[in-house]
Amino acid sequence: MAYNLQQQLKNKSISATIEKVNVPDSPFRALVNYQNINGFYWRILKITREEVRAERKKWQNSSAAEEKFLQHFIPKTPVKSGKADVPNDKDFQQHSVEIKLDGVPVSDYMVLISYDSSFRVSHNNLTYAFTTISNLSYINRNLDDGSTEINILNRTTGDPVADAKIQIAFQVYNSRSNRYEIVKGNTYTTNTGGSVKIPYPQRMANQYNSAFVADISWQTDRISTQDIDGYEYDYNGQISPYPYGKPERYNRTIFFLDRAIYRPGQTLYFKGLLFSADQQNPKILPNQTQTLTFYDVNQQVVADRKSVV
Repeated sequence: MAYNLQQQLKNKSISATIEKVNVPDSPFRALVNYQNINGFYWRILKITREEVRAERKKWQNSSAAEEKFLQHFIPKTPVKSGKADVPNDKDFQQHSVEIKLDGVPVSDYMVLISYDSSFRVSHNNLTYAFTTISNLSYINRNLDDGSTEINILNRTTGDPVADAKIQIAFQVYNSRSNRYEIVKGNTYTTNTGGSVKIPYPQRMANQYNSAFVADISWQTDRISTQDIDGYEYDYNGQISPYPYGKPERYNRTIFFLDRAIYRPGQTLYFKGLLFSADQQNPKILPNQTQTLTFYDVNQQVVADRKSVV
């Protein structure tokens, strides 16, 4: 028991978190959590989303899926690489540090981090994270009719990006292969204000909802609402449009009393305000005759009275 605990305390570990999108040709940061090491090596590998998805699919039923997945990418020639030295306090505690990674051009990348310079998979707590290098950003909102408004902006300046292409795609279940498949929909182009309105999509056969992912491109730049390592059946990054019906109007009366508590036999003075509303546009309804019912503390009717409010 004590030996096992001692080994756990001595174990080396490392993990990393990187922002999903970083701007091109500028240094960016990685948050690295580590334990019992005094340095590590990093590599930036250029990859494609299709490549990542294909490797996940290829090894999804393997007992060594993660190892096989990494073995495909490790031999790649890194675009950038380096080493970071970190203080090892020898306190067996986990520590965190932010490191600077060199800027790279527009594309999708995999960042490998290892405390062993060989980047071997076995007996090495190799970690990785994905990031997209892009100068594009997007803002989306659902409109009442179910359509989706998407605004494409320059990630650095915030200026709208005109003539950006937005390719939407849906996840549709294929009963023959017993899996979800990506089916492409229409392509839309942003106007001079960097905006485009995507109509509420009609569901296809075996499509359980109207959610969609969007691949956005402008010249050689590209960004997607879905993560690089998102599975075909993963709902991560999907935009879910929903048509909002017109709110129903309802009538409500608010009473104003001259005091909070009354003694027995004391005269009660009141006035009422009757209005109609649909959660957005309230409208006063004047000179309406209403029947008022008074109850005692035992919920027994004391009196009924018609009054104009």
